[in-house]
Amino acid sequence: MPRIPMVTRTLRTVHVNCYVADLKSKQIKEMTFVLPRVLPKRSQLVRAVTKEAESIGMKFCEIINTDIREDLYGMTESEFVKAAKIITKTKE
Repeated sequence: MPRIPMVTRTLRTVHVNCYVADLKSKQIKEMTFVLPRVLPKRSQLVRAVTKEAESIGMKFCEIINTDIREDLYGMTESEFVKAAKIITKTKE
């Protein structure tokens, strides 16, 4: 089987387990949000989770716990070309 060229990247993410209120059903639920970077201050973490929760119609209530993970992400080169944006070089 031939080797498939891959584009890979190791990322540190924060998995935030928290309570949110479902605005439609008026119930409290436990949800996990994955944030793409490690935020040093709790206030920044709360702000990021609040924004994520509001984008899906929920209201953030309280953080239960957090878990920082380091994972290797990857995709084939053809998937990368389809998903990537072309950027121009900055001045050297």
